[in-house]
Amino acid sequence: MNKFICKTLLSATVTGALILASTALQATPSVKEGEILPRDYRISLEFDFPSDEEVPKTSVGGGVRGNVEFELPGDSASPRTSIGGGSRGNVEFELPGDSASPRTSIGGGSRGNVEFDLPGESASPRTSIGGGSRGDVEFDLPGDSASPRTSIGGGSRGSKLPLTALLPPTKHGYTVSPRPTLFVYMPALGATEVFFSLQDEQGNSHYHTTLKSSGQEGVISITLPEAAPELKIGQNYLWYLAPIEPDGILRPDNYSVSGWVKRVKSTVSDQGSSKSAIALATEYAKAGIWYDTLEVLVTAQRLEPDNTTLANEWKDLLEQVGLDAIASQPMGEQL
Repeated sequence: MNKFICKTLLSATVTGALILASTALQATPSVKEGEILPRDYRISLEFDFPSDEEVPKTSVGGGVRGNVEFELPGDSASPRTSIGGGSRGNVEFELPGDSASPRTSIGGGSRGNVEFDLPGESASPRTSIGGGSRGDVEFDLPGDSASPRTSIGGGSRGSKLPLTALLPPTKHGYTVSPRPTLFVYMPALGATEVFFSLQDEQGNSHYHTTLKSSGQEGVISITLPEAAPELKIGQNYLWYLAPIEPDGILRPDNYSVSGWVKRVKSTVSDQGSSKSAIALATEYAKAGIWYDTLEVLVTAQRLEPDNTTLANEWKDLLEQVGLDAIASQPMGEQL
């Protein structure tokens, strides 16, 4: 486990550890522009991990799980991991080919329309994980990701599921937003406040704040406000979130979770309202833009909570990266 020091005005030193497993997949998006689909129709989002993501190198193969497919980049620099995939949806997420996160080699499969594929030379830690077939969204991890080599684990305090960052196994993700939205599964800890901080790769503080929380279980989102400085393109940032104890004191051993984010230039042709949520999520996923893929799907689900297509693609996408247990958890608050 790598330790990261978060500098804050509270003079608190905190260490978090979160170990995530992932399954990469492959699929071909089947959604046509302007096509009207039944609410329960399963499509395939494909998420591609960026080929030049600068996180520890990771090499991950793809598969099909849904309409959204996420693929890891071919040269990602995240820790090297070998993970097998499957087919579940239409969204496929691919890790970038040059990602600089720890190097990881991940095999794919088919689960849906959203498919997430780890990049061939990703630099995330090397891991071997098997997958399945469900969706259409495929996510590809970038090939040269440069996120610092990190293995961050969480923990559980009486809850069935621990505090968990919604991230691929590299613990690193791309965004095209200058002030992105980050996602964390929060168990029912009863904390009414959480501490959030962001620092650069050299450990310099970029932004920190204390946020109010209901303490209820669910997938929460944290969006950097206008008051926060924009993320610089091409730079890695480490974010940290910790529920504050009832006494209001942030301790070095505080229960916490961390993850990496890197802003990149957008390669998505049209980010306007002309595209459906699934179509836009599919494009982000194929480009290996993890955080924005999640944001599009979460925003759409909050607007249409009864849309089974969106729910299925969300579930399939998270299953692609080993977050199966969180896929069925409720959408929580926006902090």
